[in-house]
Amino acid sequence: MEVMKSEKNKTFKFRFQELLNNDIQRWCCTVKTCKCFLKFNNNSICIDSFKDHNHLQLSEQIINRQKLNNNLKRKAVDDIFTRPSKIIHSELKNADVESLTTQDVKLIKRNLHNARASILPKLPATFLELHNIFDKMEFNTNKNENFLLVNSKETNIVGFSTLSNLKVLCDSDTIFVDGTFM
Repeated sequence: MEVMKSEKNKTFKFRFQELLNNDIQRWCCTVKTCKCFLKFNNNSICIDSFKDHNHLQLSEQIINRQKLNNNLKRKAVDDIFTRPSKIIHSELKNADVESLTTQDVKLIKRNLHNARASILPKLPATFLELHNIFDKMEFNTNKNENFLLVNSKETNIVGFSTLSNLKVLCDSDTIFVDGTFM
């Protein structure tokens, strides 16, 4: 996210609205009731604008929090294997933390969680959904063998193995088994 400042160097925030004819970008104020806009050509030169805002400027605290929030969400989605707390701590070292409150940090943590959840598939809620998902997916090994041998909707049993693994199991004299059985 880029923060664009008005000519008087006040903190007003604009968002991309649409691409007009001749590749002209129109940016509008993020406050919905405000009629301010900026138009830029291909060279990022402002060619038209209406800059009379009908609201107060955003505080520096809000701008800093939003910048930090967007950076953290982007990093959380790009690197899904890093713990959110580690991402937050590494970013807070470089950010303006004096203006952040504990409530801001709580909101940022929740936004990180929501950003990650939006890219991950939903977990199935029922066994039927699970079996339907397994029917649609292909489970193949490196040797291109089918890895899903059993997907029984009636008994709710799912078995993962390959025919070559079962052959090795059948040819074995001794089998050691571990598990929890009810």
